[in-house]
Amino acid sequence: MESDCLVLFAQRLAIDGPQLEMLRDYIACGGSVVALIPPGSAFLNWPGWETEVLGIRSTNRAYGSPGAAIEMAPYADGHPVLRDMGKLRHPGCVTTLPDVDEHTTAVLSASIDDRLEPVAWVRTHGETRSFFTTLGHPSDFQQPAFLQLLANAVLWTSGVPSGTLSK
Repeated sequence: MESDCLVLFAQRLAIDGPQLEMLRDYIACGGSVVALIPPGSAFLNWPGWETEVLGIRSTNRAYGSPGAAIEMAPYADGHPVLRDMGKLRHPGCVTTLPDVDEHTTAVLSASIDDRLEPVAWVRTHGETRSFFTTLGHPSDFQQPAFLQLLANAVLWTSGVPSGTLSK
């Protein structure tokens, strides 16, 4: 299997056997991932995948109210996944992940009850680049800023230098 980036939008998927081994081999060989992560593990038969691939130390999630404004996380200025991204508002309830490893950096945050909570992260670990977000409500896909974010994430995880592709 040859691919520059795997885009994953799955929840509680029960793949096994050759399909799961193909995914594990892809990751082991440095394959990059763009993942939209709803609450709950994406793979029932690989319970540690969030920790191993995305650097999530805890699967506990914090929830906020619907309609949060999304903004750049502290220290994320200039990151390629945020290039040309406009204003984004998340219409659903916000899910955040409170504990990630040292290879993982928040790039977007949501305003929840007078505090900022991360909702999108990048991770570089060895050869593997990962982008993941808890955003992904059906209405998010109607927003140009969200689509730009996903396009940027695919380019960044694939190793395409910022600015080499024109709109």
